[in-house]
Amino acid sequence: MNDIDFFRLLYSQYKEDLDAILKYKKNGTNFYHFFTDKINIDFFEQNKKNGRGTIPFSSYKSFLDFYTEIEQIIVDIEIIRYQGTFFDKIERVLFHRDISITEYNEEGIRERLYIEYQNDNYSSILIGKEILYNNEKIAKTINNDLPFSFKQLADQFWIKYQVDIRRDFRYREANKRCGVNLSKYYEDNHPFWIVEYHYWSDDITIENTVIKKIIVKVDGITGEEIFHREMLPEDMSYFTPTNIETTAP
Repeated sequence: MNDIDFFRLLYSQYKEDLDAILKYKKNGTNFYHFFTDKINIDFFEQNKKNGRGTIPFSSYKSFLDFYTEIEQIIVDIEIIRYQGTFFDKIERVLFHRDISITEYNEEGIRERLYIEYQNDNYSSILIGKEILYNNEKIAKTINNDLPFSFKQLADQFWIKYQVDIRRDFRYREANKRCGVNLSKYYEDNHPFWIVEYHYWSDDITIENTVIKKIIVKVDGITGEEIFHREMLPEDMSYFTPTNIETTAP
């Protein structure tokens, strides 16, 4: 499901839920332009909030969070300044698992842009296009996708299985809270996508127990499904932090 169709669904069937989520967020549509190619430091300092950071090397941070609406697609945005020096801009289409992160130097000048896919149980991985900047110009572009792209993979999962690996959205129906983990895996330099997904029970009597974990291996070049089965304990090796050239079954 693409974002336009997804937000049509939200506005038509989940309007109250959507309003509840946005109730405590500032609509920053009118000032998003202060944080595009370059950070407007004066505007940030005038509107920032202060709070403790969680990153060890930056025990203190200031931040500004808001949302903007682009053609009825809502994007959640957080601008973070670490110890009064460099900046991060984190952009997430509402409910998306993938986030766009732009790094700026202490003068607010853009240096790097990349996309991170946030797994439920394992480390995040990079997908999509990564851009490095020098003096506000593109210096290098890196493709962190596989030839069979993440977009193609997500579309395939939605069409074949009605599993949305793009988003973490909890429908009201029981047993629809889906956890997803994604990995890029290589065998003799041949790339594969590994997707593990599982549903959580909404029955409070079983304490949110995972019902069943499913693992899928997809050829990273052709998109062919290699297997689709219940996950085994040894399959965890597909998701190790250094899963390049590993030998999982």
